Amino acid sequence: MRLVSLLASATEMIAALGCLDQLVGRSHECDYPPEVQALPVVSTVQINTDVSSASIDAQIKQLTQSNWSLRMPRSKR
Repeated sequence: MRLVSLLASATEMIAALGCLDQLVGRSHECDYPPEVQALPVVSTVQINTDVSSASIDAQIKQLTQSNWSLRMPRSKR
């Protein structure tokens, strides 16, 4: 079985179950355990997250009004 994790908590559960050898990809947020950082990243966030919560809210509202997804596959960037 091949697994791709899109949630950091799911990645940690996969590791806790001893199934890291089946993990073939991860989201941009999955960074623990450290060995998953060598896996391909299959998603990225479409907003600037290094700003205030009000700015993040404005970015999300703008994206949802223009029908853009908040996450797009890395290959589509």
